[in-house]
Amino acid sequence: MQLIVENLRHQLLPGGFVVLRFALPVREGTLRVPASTLILNSGGLRVATVDSRDEVRFKPVTVCTSPGR
Repeated sequence: MQLIVENLRHQLLPGGFVVLRFALPVREGTLRVPASTLILNSGGLRVATVDSRDEVRFKPVTVCTSPGR
């Protein structure tokens, strides 16, 4: 990820490393999942779930927002 910030006191140096955490707003009723759980194939965008009988079921999902844009 690239981030553009003011560095007036020159505390950030080229090639430096930082750990950041962003607090992003969440819409009520939205389930957030890591991007690595998304499955994109001919069936569309889905996630795998396990039902009460321990069987895997694929459920379609819709991406509401993408912080990467």
